[in-house]
Amino acid sequence: MKEAIVHPDTTVTIQEVPIPIPARKQILIKVVAFGTNPKDWKIPAWQNLSMNSGDDVAGYVEAVGEDVIEFQKGDRAATMPLTFLTAAFALFYDLELPTLLDKQPNGRRTAFIIYGASTAVGAFAIKLASAAHIHPIIAIGSRNSDFVKEYLQESEGDAFLDYTTYESHGLLSSALRAILSASNVPEGRSFHALDAVSIPGTYDNVLSRAMAGPPQQVTGQRPRIAVTFPVQDRTMVDKSVDIVEPRVNRAHSDDLSYMSFGTAWCAMLEQGLRGGWIKPHPHRVILGGLEGLGGALQELKMGKVKAKKLIGRIEGTPGITNRGARRLN
Repeated sequence: MKEAIVHPDTTVTIQEVPIPIPARKQILIKVVAFGTNPKDWKIPAWQNLSMNSGDDVAGYVEAVGEDVIEFQKGDRAATMPLTFLTAAFALFYDLELPTLLDKQPNGRRTAFIIYGASTAVGAFAIKLASAAHIHPIIAIGSRNSDFVKEYLQESEGDAFLDYTTYESHGLLSSALRAILSASNVPEGRSFHALDAVSIPGTYDNVLSRAMAGPPQQVTGQRPRIAVTFPVQDRTMVDKSVDIVEPRVNRAHSDDLSYMSFGTAWCAMLEQGLRGGWIKPHPHRVILGGLEGLGGALQELKMGKVKAKKLIGRIEGTPGITNRGARRLN
């Protein structure tokens, strides 16, 4: 089979490797389509290592290892939970927001800020927060983020801010504070935020400044920002604000709490897709299959991809035959 290796300079090499045999509690997926994420080029660059950094795929279960339950050959499989679970861990584990299953007191309002509304994680976070009746949701994006506005409810005080219309981080932060103070939430502040962009300026100069202040009076919780990428420089983060780093790989650990969380939220994702309150991210198909991966990652690196996921079809790779292949509906 063919494997794509991403190098630190974001070039890609396609190599032939043996088809793996699933070990105990593993399944083998025959990949039909693959997706791209910013971390696919960032991790090889950060670690200065060449690697297969991709784990966003869709296809069919080809084989199952010992002690595998619930899955069998021929099942459709997708790693949509990669970004969905990142959002779920951020909201309901690390930020400790109320879930869809929690019964909230009448009239309770919990302000939640999301920076990066049109990213895959950010969009899922908005959908999850809306489904959990968390309001007001304040989403920060650009004109490319229109597709998430259907999940925002003006009647609940939800708001959208286009960061491109503000001349400085300070002005954007001030706009956030103004919305919060007028939103009828406890203390006129937000103690929960997700930064799905996580670059210097977003989590520190915008979010931490807007959220800075003493702990919440009733719960004693300090303001908390979940970041989707590791934050190296925290010198500009207000000292009253905590930074947490959600990690989706916790769902695959042996820790019962993490494992149970991942299992429960994968089931919730399945329910959400059937019910229509969870929808996939908008996408664009790249040409050339795996051969087009390098160009796609370069687009991500240069910031040219807005509000869309770049995906490719394996059958479009030169040298790949369609023998025995099936198309995903």
